[in-house]
Parts: sequence; structure tokens; C-alpha cells
Amino acid sequence: MGRERWVTIADSFFDRLIVSCGAGTRLNYALRVRVILVGLACALAGCGGSRRSPEAAVRALVDAARDEDSAEVWRLLGARTRARLTEDARRGGEQAGRRVLLAPDLLAVGWSAPGFVVLETRELARTRDSAVIEAIGRGGERERLDLVLEADGWKMELP
Repeated sequence: MGRERWVTIADSFFDRLIVSCGAGTRLNYALRVRVILVGLACALAGCGGSRRSPEAAVRALVDAARDEDSAEVWRLLGARTRARLTEDARRGGEQAGRRVLLAPDLLAVGWSAPGFVVLETRELARTRDSAVIEAIGRGGERERLDLVLEADGWKMELP
């Protein structure tokens, strides 16, 4: 959202607030500046994607899978997992008579309804470059997820 849009939203909201509170011009300006700064901070916090936290990476991966976006799911997998899937695709292609099989094709994104629906996540452990996240499902089921910090953000490593 552009700066002008934030200013418009802040102005509209605070015009109503200030009129109802009877605040003066100096307070009006100070409140508007604060709202613009808070709005920008919130907008920037939402733009960090999987770089922000391991939990954000898990939510991004869950969203990508729900949206059947296999390219984004692939992007959110760790290097070890991608390398293993690439090798599995190569071997699978050889066993299928030299059929070209791409590693992202091995992801079952959108093939069926998810059996595990993540409702909540929480961080169990974290170091500078790895984390363990617990995903809690709709039925109370729990799954431990391993993540690693790579150059472009947190990525999930599959067992």
C-alpha cells in the first residue's frame, strides 16, 4: 500500500477521532504522524515473508499448499529437501524408462484435500540458523517441523 493511501486512511480515521475528542491542531498533527509510522511499520512487518520467523515460513508454506501453488511450496523447502527430491526425480525418471520427471512434480500439492489442517504454530526451539516448530491441527494433532535459515529466509526440511 502506497504512502498516499496510508496518509488518506490515517487522515480519515483521525479526523473522526479528533472531532469526537475535541483535540487541538498540535495533537491532530502528532497523532497523524504516529498513525502513519505505525501503519508503515505494520505494512513492512507483513512484507518480510518467510525471512521474518520460522513460524511465518510454516504459515507461508501452509498457505501455498492450500492455494495449490507448488512453485511456492518448492521455494519454501530447504536445500537438503530439494536436493533429495531432485535425486528422487532423477532415479524415478530412469526407472520409468528415461521419462523426464521434475523434482517439483513429486510434491503432492493439490492432489487431495489436506488431512492435517494447521490451526496454530509455536516455536519449540531455535538457534541462529535452525528452528523446531510445532504445528497444531484442527483435531489437536501435533507435528514437529524442522526449519533452517538460508540466505533468502527460513525453509522447511522434510524428513
